[in-house]
Amino acid sequence: MTTKEFNEKYSAYLEERHYGLDFGGPEFVSWLDEKFQSFIQKPGFEFSQIKEKFGMGRFYCKGLTAEEIAEVEKEIEKESRKIREIRIVQPLQMTWDPIEDITAYELARCLPFLLRSRLVMPSEVDKNAPEMRHFKIVDPNPQW
Repeated sequence: MTTKEFNEKYSAYLEERHYGLDFGGPEFVSWLDEKFQSFIQKPGFEFSQIKEKFGMGRFYCKGLTAEEIAEVEKEIEKESRKIREIRIVQPLQMTWDPIEDITAYELARCLPFLLRSRLVMPSEVDKNAPEMRHFKIVDPNPQW
């Protein structure tokens, strides 16, 4: 479910002139959808905004306890951390180690890696290509 679909589904509980849910991936929206099944049973429940603001979760609503609001805001913050997570990709460690049966074609395909003056990033190499057997390749990056 998208945020737009969520807001349409719960439009009867959305305060006038407010945009509702403006945040989150499919897992978060699905989790929130489950929570809303119980929230809409409470008398006087309305919501106006569900968002991340200044690194903190914000759930503006009426008819819920402080604990219920805090639970949603905590989940918003967890989702926000997932979205902001930065993964630093390190270059490959490539060592030239030619095998005796190297062909002229394989050597020609290896030359760009041998002659380059910069590091080789994982996205630049098909480690399964036949010519790569002439390199010892160490990938220091965790497999995400």
